[in-house]
Amino acid sequence: MANRTVIIAGATGLVGREILNGLLADESVVEVHSLGRRAPAIRHPKLTTHVVDFAALSSLPPADEVYLALGTTIKVAGNQAAFRAIDYDANLAVATSALVADVKKAGLVSAMGADPNSKGEKLGFALGKALGFLIPPNYKPIEATAVAKALLYAVPSAKGKTILLSGSMR
Repeated sequence: MANRTVIIAGATGLVGREILNGLLADESVVEVHSLGRRAPAIRHPKLTTHVVDFAALSSLPPADEVYLALGTTIKVAGNQAAFRAIDYDANLAVATSALVADVKKAGLVSAMGADPNSKGEKLGFALGKALGFLIPPNYKPIEATAVAKALLYAVPSAKGKTILLSGSMR
């Protein structure tokens, strides 16, 4: 598919930065619209930055694909309500606006077994590193670049609903 216009939400985050870099390097992508609470540090002729309030999101430009890479940790968010506002509400707002803009394909970054009541972020990651041989592949930590590459490969050609588990992204 050539001459693609793409929207990315969360381009300043860990995975979002990798997705943005991949989109800007892709010759089939002619235009990238970045939605975020702040502008990405990168400047590029293909890139249009939109600093937005996700709670009051206005209409989106027409696009072929949308990548949703909005997320945080409970520690950064400060409380459950702020965590939900980013991880759930903001992603839903972008997805809903993308549907209105007639975007046909979407890729969403989410944690395997994501649980809004989880308190064990640091402990889980430390155990995952130390006891990795005991952890099933889909629950092991994965590099942001691997997640971005998998989405950038899968989304443009996706048909219907596809779930990419981290074990298959390695």
